[in-house]
Formats: sequence, structure tokens, C-alpha cells
Amino acid sequence: STLGLYGTGLVLEREGQTFDALGVYLSVNRYERTSSPALMSMGRVFRNLGEYDLAAAAYFECSGLPDSPGVALAHYGIAQLDDHQVAAASAALASADSAGADRAMIALIRARAYAQSMHFDSADAAYSSAEGKITGSARLRQLAADYLEDRGLIDSAIRLGGDSNKKRGAVAYDQQYEHFRRCLRHGYWWQARQA
Repeated sequence: STLGLYGTGLVLEREGQTFDALGVYLSVNRYERTSSPALMSMGRVFRNLGEYDLAAAAYFECSGLPDSPGVALAHYGIAQLDDHQVAAASAALASADSAGADRAMIALIRARAYAQSMHFDSADAAYSSAEGKITGSARLRQLAADYLEDRGLIDSAIRLGGDSNKKRGAVAYDQQYEHFRRCLRHGYWWQARQA
């Protein structure tokens, strides 16, 4: 079944076999064009590989599916920001907001967009609007850490990202991996080993 195949992809990804996992996700997508988990996973793998245009394409395809258009559009916006396509990201965020994505998530991604556009007051305002909701969600803490990293506040980003990994059982693999990569990017070796 495609669900079992998708699970195999997750296991391969967690074991560091990125390209094998990607192949599995592509196979799932070929057999079942409506598998939003496989498309979201493809987008995550492509983002981790630095293939932001392919990640954006996977997220955009997923946004056309009925079960999670808002979340997929928000991730499409993240992939566009990773590729420094601020206008495309802003349009995606407006659509994600209309599609019912979490407003705190949208605010944190929008803060990154404002920061990349050098609108720092707007960025800080967007970040502040979501700051109270960050503590309850590991995913929101990682998005906040992304924003802090973009602003050059590396120590704060590492600390906040590490806080989301304190309860290992409750943290999704992709969030833990994002924190690990952030630590490596900035030479926080001890924190990377903890992740």
C-alpha cells in the first residue's frame, strides 16, 4: 500500500538515506497523486537539499489537494523565502491565510519576509504578534528560530530551536533536523550533538 511505502520513506529519511527516501516519496506520488503527506515530505527533502524551486513545486502541488491547502501554501512561502523570492512568498502567505492556515505560523513566516525586504519594524511587529503562541508548539518555535537566524540573532535562534527539542518524543523529526542543521551552519557543535 502507499501508506506503508510512505512509512518506509520516513524511516529512510530518519536514517539519513535522503535520496532513497526521496525516491520512495516520488513513487508514492506517482501511484497516488492525492497523497499530501508524500508531497509535503518531498518538499521538506528538497528544502534540506537546497533545491528550493523543487520544494516550492511540491508544496504548490500539495496546496491543490483538499486536506491541507493552507499548510501547504505556508510551506510554499517558506521555500520561496529560502530562495529569496519575497514577492512570491508574500502572495503565498496571503493565500495561506485565506485557506485557514494557523495565523501564528503565518505571522512568523511573514516576519521573515519583512526582514528579507529590510522592513524591520514590520518584521518585529509580525514576530511579536505570534510570540505568545510560540511556547505551545515546537513547530512555531522552529519558525521563530528561523526568523531570529535571518535577523542575525544566532544565539537566540539556537536556544529557541533547542528548547523545542527538549521533549524528544513530542518533536517531529523535521523540526529536530532543522535545529541540527542550524547548529552546524553556525558552528554550535555541542548543541548539534545534542540534537
